Amino acid sequence: MVNFTSRLNPGLNLSILLGCSVLLGSVMLPTIAHAESTPGQHGRSGESRTIYFSKSEVMQLDLSGTDGQTGESFESSRRYEHDRKQHHDRKQHHPIANSKDSITMANGAAGRNGGNGGNGGDGGSLTVYYQNLSDLKLIQVTTKPGRGAAGGSGEPGFPGEKCSHHQNHHQNRHKKADEKKSPSCMDGERGADGQRGVAGRDGTIGRLVLIQRQQPIAGDSPSVSMSLSTLLQASPTLSLNRWDYKLGALGLLSQGSLIDNQYQEYRDRLEKTAKLTWNAKASIAEYSSQTAQLSLQNNGTIDVAFADPQLWSVVQQTEAPANPSNKPSDNPTTAVTTTVAINSIIHQREVTQLTPGITDKRDRAFTLNIIDTAGKSDLLETTFIVRVRSIGSNGRWGGFSTSTTHYEGAVPANLVTRDYNRFVLNLGALPVNAEVFKAGAELEIEITAQRSLGTRSTKKTIDWSGTVY
Repeated sequence: MVNFTSRLNPGLNLSILLGCSVLLGSVMLPTIAHAESTPGQHGRSGESRTIYFSKSEVMQLDLSGTDGQTGESFESSRRYEHDRKQHHDRKQHHPIANSKDSITMANGAAGRNGGNGGNGGDGGSLTVYYQNLSDLKLIQVTTKPGRGAAGGSGEPGFPGEKCSHHQNHHQNRHKKADEKKSPSCMDGERGADGQRGVAGRDGTIGRLVLIQRQQPIAGDSPSVSMSLSTLLQASPTLSLNRWDYKLGALGLLSQGSLIDNQYQEYRDRLEKTAKLTWNAKASIAEYSSQTAQLSLQNNGTIDVAFADPQLWSVVQQTEAPANPSNKPSDNPTTAVTTTVAINSIIHQREVTQLTPGITDKRDRAFTLNIIDTAGKSDLLETTFIVRVRSIGSNGRWGGFSTSTTHYEGAVPANLVTRDYNRFVLNLGALPVNAEVFKAGAELEIEITAQRSLGTRSTKKTIDWSGTVY
């Protein structure tokens, strides 16, 4: 079915419509819309400061954010009366929707929505390089967040046009031979009131960051992304500043301070040179253009991720300490060289390329073959779950099913053999009644293969139905 929609231009002269051969008994004029109003300005965030507290001195800092401003309100808008007059003038030129039987006057325009309130500014953060924790008692800081402002009031809707304005003029224009019959008239509806603007959100309070040293810590570079072929030739250095998150900031600073009670404390810095190697059986040429990312984690490991999320891989890491003699003594750094070996790699679409093969349907020798058409079974761990049901003569093709489930669960490992890319499932040896696989039995078998590589796994379901010989 095709839906057709049309749009009527509010400025279209209705005399064109009145000339049509089919005329509705009553026509509603479109409501005149107004532009949206101006939102309030957002508050300014407080200044973030870094101080090096090398000597005992009293410090008072105000890093507060400012409040947002209220959105435009039409109860106090200087354009309010001007806009009303403009709307009134436009109504005088609006044609009247009419017919022989009825007149509907123009509806009033909807009022504009009030402006959204501005967000409050965030409190600034304070980073302190210090020597003695007790010295922090000399610092008083305020990081009060700004408050979000209220939304502006909406504009009242404009009244609709009244019949008294044009009824006499209209009736004179449409007099007929029978002057006793006059068309009825309906006042235009009042426009909808504008909605109040959405209130702005409050800012967030500032946070304390502590670093027990006097030299600035270097910025970190915990990840790098480039093509796999480039990464195999390069040995990028990854770095990560590690932090602890603790409670009790207010107890460390001078009484009267206003700041988030949770604070960050610098722990140490990790630096690792990553050496990527290729140990996978697959040809590197097949994957060399893939974009890979090495990421140094907080626990010291290096993760390998590919831009294509469907690529599965298994990596192995070995590392040896690097010579730290060139590191400053006041910069606690754990520096190592890490070898990241890609031992296995496969695309997910290859994992599920399983299809049923030849079936031996001889009673208790009943076996099903599952073929891995991608030939990747030597990389994957594969297990099978099976459900065996017998079906009545009309169970599968008729209306009422008389099916009975005889086995549902994992296929025991001793009943599964693999020959390169072919799995043989000896289902006739499942622990079920011998009558299930007797000659002439009609069976419906559902096999679910679960395939895994490292932490990744997926499933593929294969169905078989038929008669045992």
